[in-house]
Amino acid sequence: MDFHSFIRLLISLSAVGSAWCVWASEPQQSVSDQTRNELFEARDAAWRSFFQEDPATAIEKTISPDVIAIQENEEKWDNRVHLIVVAKAMQSQKIKLIRLEFPRTEVQVFNDIAILYYTYIFETGIEGGVSGVDAGRGTEVFMHRDGHWLDVGWHLDNGAFQFKDGRWVKMGDQPAPGSGKR
Repeated sequence: MDFHSFIRLLISLSAVGSAWCVWASEPQQSVSDQTRNELFEARDAAWRSFFQEDPATAIEKTISPDVIAIQENEEKWDNRVHLIVVAKAMQSQKIKLIRLEFPRTEVQVFNDIAILYYTYIFETGIEGGVSGVDAGRGTEVFMHRDGHWLDVGWHLDNGAFQFKDGRWVKMGDQPAPGSGKR
């Protein structure tokens, strides 16, 4: 193969590869209300699984065995085995979920994969004791498997909120999707 034929082959392969990447990465233009509700319920179940009477069983139902979890302010990434250990430790300390809110959520669906981008606020505490509030941003990935959405990974940070004057406040306005503002 001469040089010019080789270059034409590379250009053709690049064009085909680029077209495939664009097609494969196109999100579903509109997410149905049913899918959106299923995803919100799956996310809620995954978060609440850590506070169930039997957290190991709840986590195993909602979170993939292959999960990669990046928690805010943590150096090491978590897997499901460690998440269950953490949940059992919280259970033994009688830590309860008091409040769980997702003030803003955006959803992208790529066939059987969904990505949720959101802000969160949650409060935990011990009955009759002091409670603590945590807030931030999250990106969470779900896979549709065996008829339900399974949590396969997340990345949380607490950069969107700050603790000021004794309460959590939002740091600046969040731009609307597609506004071009970052």
